[in-house]
Amino acid sequence: MNNLKKFTPYYLHIARSIGKHTCIAVIYAVVKYLFFFFSSSHTSSEMFIMKCIIISVVYLSTSLAFAMYNKQRCLSFHQNNSKGIVSIFFTFDFLVDFAVMALFFLCFSIELVNLIVILFAILSNFLTDIYAKKIWSESPSSQNPTYLFSVKLIVHIFLSIPGLFILFLILGSIGPLLRTMLYVVRLLSYTIIIPVILTFFLYVRALDKMHRFLKKLKKFCLANKIKYPNIIKPYLSVFIPKPQNTFEIEIHGKIYEVSLLSFTNIFKPVIIKSDGFFYRISARALKRKEKPSFFFETSYTFESNRSKIIIITSVPYVVKLQEGTQTKTFDTGDTCAGYKIFTPQGFFGAAERNTIARKSYE
Repeated sequence: MNNLKKFTPYYLHIARSIGKHTCIAVIYAVVKYLFFFFSSSHTSSEMFIMKCIIISVVYLSTSLAFAMYNKQRCLSFHQNNSKGIVSIFFTFDFLVDFAVMALFFLCFSIELVNLIVILFAILSNFLTDIYAKKIWSESPSSQNPTYLFSVKLIVHIFLSIPGLFILFLILGSIGPLLRTMLYVVRLLSYTIIIPVILTFFLYVRALDKMHRFLKKLKKFCLANKIKYPNIIKPYLSVFIPKPQNTFEIEIHGKIYEVSLLSFTNIFKPVIIKSDGFFYRISARALKRKEKPSFFFETSYTFESNRSKIIIITSVPYVVKLQEGTQTKTFDTGDTCAGYKIFTPQGFFGAAERNTIARKSYE
């Protein structure tokens, strides 16, 4: 019995998320049926765009209701004494809701498949959660939520059906506006969807490169009877290319301080400067030998009394070293600002040959 009580909150989170997406499916089906039954005929393209708009708005409306009138989460928000609007992201209930959402759209793909709708749903979950926390933090009465939370949720769900139907009926009667929306969605598919997909695969590639490096490092340490270093949050460098976490490793009796850098956008050249900073520049500007008019320099330096190494796990197609006004093409093992810079392959090759400390021109 005690174990059942212990896991009851988790069961409630799962049940609530399933209930939320069930309501979304039902409301969408009812509103869609009413809209197409009472509205005039539409082309297949107009019907598709209206379906996308209906599911997006229904998802936002229902997600807002389930976020604002979540008694259990509201209590947790106040009991944790954390008023930050993003204080309880990535908790169990938040991750469960994300997983159920993924399953929902997997099943919903039978009805329609549109990446913009999925991105909008993900954004809705974030924004409605932030908005709910903002309301709770500003409302003293929310510190002791009552059964009225459930009543308000039910009322919101039932009233959303006629409300959204009337909204879409008015919207659907405006033919030119609908065609404009269709044009906008098509434009967004080129200006947003393609870059989003490309960015996603670039991050996956960079994470995979980091995973492969760490896996090979473990094998190298095991084969050479080297103590595997304590690397803190190595995957963080994929998202934040700064030497925030370094580690020590002993190779052939010499201890090195190592920092990992990862460049997600491999198509944009990186210029590593001898003053301890690097910046990105477009390939066209680099080819024309133009100076970047606007860029953010990022430091790659870190303090250590050891010999310092930087390993670039995800290497752009073009990497150059700059000293003063002169630049040269990067070669693994080059020294810049007192740092030895390697690719993963170059690092392991130099470690096997015991040539890490050797100058690149020797």
